[in-house]
Amino acid sequence: MALAYLGIEMKVVPQAVKLRLRRPSNPMGERRRILVVDDHEAIRQVSSRVLTQHGFDVESAENGVSAWKYLKLRRFDLLITDHVMPKMSGVELLHKVHFARLGIPVVMVSGNLPQDAFAKYPWIKPAATLVKPYSIAKLVQTVKCILGASNGDPSPFPVDVSIG
Repeated sequence: MALAYLGIEMKVVPQAVKLRLRRPSNPMGERRRILVVDDHEAIRQVSSRVLTQHGFDVESAENGVSAWKYLKLRRFDLLITDHVMPKMSGVELLHKVHFARLGIPVVMVSGNLPQDAFAKYPWIKPAATLVKPYSIAKLVQTVKCILGASNGDPSPFPVDVSIG
């Protein structure tokens, strides 16, 4: 479209509109972002290191309160959280994620999975669960299944791939 102003012809090019999707299809091969939440430092470190080695961009938090701060500031493609933690439990974190409509799949890892809470509040049921102790191979397999990392396309979620 061309406009004339004071005898000068200008070409008007509509500005591109950018849409931010919660779960990108990853067309450019960008690294998927994962937030690992666990009050045990060794578990956070090992999980973060292994997932980074498998091509994921990983951040970690030591409890639900810290995780919630990260989730409000950054976009993540997957949340991996323990259930029993100080300050805020995994179930409390799942409630916040649900009510904030973040649309992020969750893997809950715990020695004691809160099945009663999942039955009472089915909308917080995670996409997958892992019972501690779990193998690193099961963690990576679960993450790749949920994120569809083998072909770069996200799988539809929630996906019930309970392993443990």
